[in-house]
Parts: sequence; C-alpha cells; structure tokens
Amino acid sequence: MPHQNVGFFLITLTFLIITLVSTVVIQEMDLVNSRRKSKKTNLAVVLFPCNILCYIRILLVCSAIVIPESLYFLGIYQVAILLTTSVLLDLVDGYLARRYKHQTVYGLVLDLIIDISTSTVIWFLSDIRFSLLFVTIEWSAVVAILYASFVQPYGHWKRKLVESKWPVVNYYFSNNQRNYLGAYGCIGHFVFPMTYIVWGAKPWLLALSFPGLILFELTSVILVVALVNKNSQVS
Repeated sequence: MPHQNVGFFLITLTFLIITLVSTVVIQEMDLVNSRRKSKKTNLAVVLFPCNILCYIRILLVCSAIVIPESLYFLGIYQVAILLTTSVLLDLVDGYLARRYKHQTVYGLVLDLIIDISTSTVIWFLSDIRFSLLFVTIEWSAVVAILYASFVQPYGHWKRKLVESKWPVVNYYFSNNQRNYLGAYGCIGHFVFPMTYIVWGAKPWLLALSFPGLILFELTSVILVVALVNKNSQVS
C-alpha cells in the first residue's frame, strides 16, 4: 500500500473524528432545555440501525486500507469487495433512516463523512492522474454542505439545488437524488476509479462510466457555487 494513500486516509479519518465530536456538541446544545433526557436521547441516536451500518462501513473502509497486502487472500479483489460493500450499505442505511424516521444531524454528518472517506480512498487507490482534482472538488462540496448545515443553516442543502436555474441539475437532485440521472452519476463516480483498481484501463467500462463521473463532478461544482451564493445572500 503506497505510503501517501495511508497518510491521506489518516487525514480523512481525523476529519471524521473531529466532525463527529462537533456534531455531538451541537446536539448537546440543542438539547440544553431537556437535560434530563439528553444522555438517553443521544445514546438512542448513536445506536439507530442506520448509524450502526455507518460504523460497519467505517470498519470496511479501514480494513481495505490497513490490511497488509500479504494478507490479501483474494488479491486486489478483496479491497474491491470491502469498498463495494461499504458503498452498497450506504443505500441500505439511507433507506432505514427514511423508513423509521431516524434522520438526524448526527446521522447526516456521519453518512456524509463516510461517503467522502470512501471515495477518497477509492480515488487514491486507483492512482489515476487527475484523482487529486476530483478529490479536491468532492471535499469542497463536503465543506460547503457542512458549512451550510451548521454555520448558516437554512434547511436541507439539497433544496437549494432543486431550485437551480439548470433543469438538469433540478432533476439530478430531485427526490433526494433517487432518479435515473442521480443514480447514473453516482454509479459512474464509483465504477470509473474502481475499474482502474481492479482491471486497469478497461475501455468499455470506462466509456460507460465516464459521462456519469463528469456529471457527478460538475454537479458537485454547481453545488459548491449554489451554497456559497446562498450563504452570501443570507449574510
């Protein structure tokens, strides 16, 4: 495992821990008027089924990074399986959160940071020339979302994107991204770098996934611009 990949993952993990601690502090501030129930409420939130799946995702991503290559009994496929499982569990935890109305600030931040941690690891393992550019775009989007959610809260960040003047962006973020365009963007964003990890340059897979990747990255840029503009209007 290249040293820079491990180092970058440690930075990602540190950011995860700091963000989670900040989330807990914010929740405590929100519960200041109900201190008797705060500990019980916080514990219940931490143990929501959707959040437990997030903890499993953390273990999967960490395993893909820290397990020595000498212990790979399936070769690089073992890393691919761990990361793919983490991505698939993201779909499940989102469904559980909506199904049981367990959508909390803690869960939102936890899911967001695990998503960016997973994609960052995938990009650096792919060793694609422009991976740093894509990682920078995606981290910028995460920072913008966190800022919009905590520093200048004005409702769910996706609502601003649904109000975009671009019809394609409106559709992409509609129904919480549960639409064909949103699905294609997310799949392309995952399949393109994963193809390099497992098979190297696989032309037909890259051709199918590349438009989805570009769609994902462009909407990330638009997301940052939209949230920054919204913040300037609020200020």
